[in-house]
Amino acid sequence: MFKQNKAFKSLLIALSLILAVTLVGCGKTAEPVQQTPAPVATPEPAPAPAPEKPKLKAEDVVLERAKDFAAARHAGQSYMIAAKDASEKIAAGNIFVLDVRSAEDFEKGHIAGAFNVSFVGGELATLLDRLPQDKEIYVLCYSGQQANQVNAALNVAGFNSKAITGGAGSWTKAELTLPETGANPLSAAPAASEPTTDADKLAWEKVEGYLGSVISAETSNFIAPAKLHEELTASADKYYVVDIRVPKADNYDQGHIEGSHFYSWEDMEKKMAEFPMDKKIVVGCWSGNNAGQAVALLRMNGYDAHLLTSGIDNGWLQKTKPEAERKPLPLVK
Repeated sequence: MFKQNKAFKSLLIALSLILAVTLVGCGKTAEPVQQTPAPVATPEPAPAPAPEKPKLKAEDVVLERAKDFAAARHAGQSYMIAAKDASEKIAAGNIFVLDVRSAEDFEKGHIAGAFNVSFVGGELATLLDRLPQDKEIYVLCYSGQQANQVNAALNVAGFNSKAITGGAGSWTKAELTLPETGANPLSAAPAASEPTTDADKLAWEKVEGYLGSVISAETSNFIAPAKLHEELTASADKYYVVDIRVPKADNYDQGHIEGSHFYSWEDMEKKMAEFPMDKKIVVGCWSGNNAGQAVALLRMNGYDAHLLTSGIDNGWLQKTKPEAERKPLPLVK
């Protein structure tokens, strides 16, 4: 009995060992530990390039500056100075006088210290760098009509310019003298300025083109009253006549050239880009001084603009002549 029990125990032990080995063999194999990779740094995206500024165009620059000039006129700035006031300012110093009469007339007598380059001939277009940007420039011609064309152009180019109202005629009428004689050409003046911004460079190019186009009396942008009257009678549809005498009620409404259009300086500002390109534009004022400015602005903006010589009052109606000698041309209401 004891032996049987002993054999039974031995069998149980053997079976237990077999079972243990079997269980161990059937157990899951331990999986290797997965190493978590270190996070990879994501590079910051490159900043978007700044949008390019629109490229400036000369025609846009000059249009905006012409509109600014007209707006200043509407606000009360005349860009002109009376002869007596100019004389006092010149005597006080720090004024640059530019005389655009012919060299021959300049040499016979001119304002002390003035420099000369004729409006006709185109030379002024090559000499803008001789004009100062740190002084006021007073421009003188015969009647103010040429000087105001130059004057408007210089302001568009960035200079601080005024025309002497009525030119040398009003200067001598005010009993002021032209004491100096001989030549003093602008070309002999030292270089004094240059355009400093892209806009100034483009404006200078347009101004140089305009001033350089005045190469003869025929290209000086004038039309005589009698000639205009003749042209309007024959072919009025080829012309666009502009009357800038303000206020309208006291001037245009009292009598104007038939078919003409009234423009205030405010109208000039707002409609500078709306004038007809297919017609010859003629601008009239009282004496031609104000119209000179308007013509310069229009021509620099690509229009075929002309100044009615001596204006509507002094030219068309001949009001500066003795009444017995006048041969006024017709106006309508």
